[in-house]
Parts: sequence; structure tokens; C-alpha cells
Amino acid sequence: MTVYKYFLFEGGHYKQEELTEFVEDVGGYVLQRNVIGVDLILQIAVPEEEVENLV
Repeated sequence: MTVYKYFLFEGGHYKQEELTEFVEDVGGYVLQRNVIGVDLILQIAVPEEEVENLV
């Protein structure tokens, strides 16, 4: 059973695709994606063993 850690990313669109690809490559999920003006808010779930690679 995989345990997930949940994160909220708030920022610009810069390199957003790299973050999304990383999350999907390690078996995580993009739970929600909101664009408000020029800001991006992502709610993501990442497997616990991959959290140290996220930073």
C-alpha cells in the first residue's frame, strides 16, 4: 500500500510542466489545478518515499 503526502503549490506557470511530469513519473497525482490570472495553484499527492526528491 502506498502512502501519499499532499502538497499545495502556489506560484507562476514557469516550469509547471516539469513539476507535473515529475509527480506523474513517481506515481503521484495532480489532484486539482487552478489558474487565477497569472498565478497557478496545484494540489498534488506524492508517494512518501519520493518526497525528498521533490525539493
